[in-house]
Amino acid sequence: MDNKTNPQKSLLISLALANAIATTGFGIIFPIFPQLLADVGGGNALDLGTMAAAFGFAYFIASPIFGNLADYYNNKVIILIGLIGFSTSNLVYIYAQTLWHFYIARIIEGAFSSAILPPSLALITRKVSKDNRAKLIGYIYSANTFGLIVGPLLGGVLYDGLSLGPLIITGSVYLPFWVSFAVGLLSFLVGYLFITEANSNLEETLNPNQKMSKKNLSSLLLIIKRQIHVIPRPLLVFSIFIVVDTFGILAWLLVSPGFIFYFYDELFLSASDFGYFVAGYGLFAAMGQAFLGNLSDKYGRKKIIFIGQIFSILFYIFLPIGSVSWHFVLISIFAGIGSGLRDPALKALLTDVTSEDSRATVFGIESGLISISQIFGPILGGLFYEIYGISFVFQVSLFVSSSSLLFILFLNFKNT
Repeated sequence: MDNKTNPQKSLLISLALANAIATTGFGIIFPIFPQLLADVGGGNALDLGTMAAAFGFAYFIASPIFGNLADYYNNKVIILIGLIGFSTSNLVYIYAQTLWHFYIARIIEGAFSSAILPPSLALITRKVSKDNRAKLIGYIYSANTFGLIVGPLLGGVLYDGLSLGPLIITGSVYLPFWVSFAVGLLSFLVGYLFITEANSNLEETLNPNQKMSKKNLSSLLLIIKRQIHVIPRPLLVFSIFIVVDTFGILAWLLVSPGFIFYFYDELFLSASDFGYFVAGYGLFAAMGQAFLGNLSDKYGRKKIIFIGQIFSILFYIFLPIGSVSWHFVLISIFAGIGSGLRDPALKALLTDVTSEDSRATVFGIESGLISISQIFGPILGGLFYEIYGISFVFQVSLFVSSSSLLFILFLNFKNT
């Protein structure tokens, strides 16, 4: 890792730990959403989809703003703001009395979630050569998906209850949210104590075309002009990049609202079973991102992105076949390997064509644009499920995932 191995390792461990704890808090509440909705007056797949859309809309608005602030002020501060805001959203869930309260919670959660990962990626890729970027990004993504291993399993147990000798946990629909709140605070503490800002004097690193005073930062027009300026060129290729990245998550966003109800109401599986499935995906994704993330450093970004997408397509081919929990755990292997190959390579490709002092901004723009799929994907998925059923949703997701292969062929930035 260049000549700063030890500081870089310390920063990597700190960022990875904070992200892992935060996503554990998110994963805890994932399996029990339908049950919580039932407690306040029902809710179906479309309701779940529109709530996810509220999350995506807030992420879309806040992500570029937090990214820009992280580049100009301090990545660590922005990450800490995101962690404390995300943790607080759990209190809204706990005291929710109507469906609208859930929308408020999802908006808070979406906005502050956008302040965690983009600055983390910008921090860890500073002063790092092109040959190591995907590897480090893979570690951060692996830490994020680690929360999808521990979180859903813990959430399912906290909801269903557990008895192991003297250890007795009485299940409750609200207990996962209290634990998620506490875990979020722990993540904030870890970030405050151990994350260090590698280079806070960004004014010295900006080129003349990018340099703006903090006084001028208050001007929305100047912020937008700078964001347009730092977007990698050609803009058409950047647009194709966004499509590829978006399609990678859109396929699952279409499936997820109806899939939870399909899992419970049609396959008659439990919250713990759903936790095993999501944890299986998280386990294989974390392993893939940790151990396969460096492959694009060696063999090229586009080739590894393409291969990763093929594994993701196999996931959607086999997903309709599953009927018991262990089927879905095995099927999740394809999604995990696909994510482990594709996601670090995509983010590394973006760092390759972005200047060091603008990466938080560009990651924020990218995350914001991708989150558009989080607005429309869950709504369409929930609507399709309610009207046409899960089989149609599976087919649409397979089509979206497969279409991404064509766009990958045109990922040719002029700086790569």
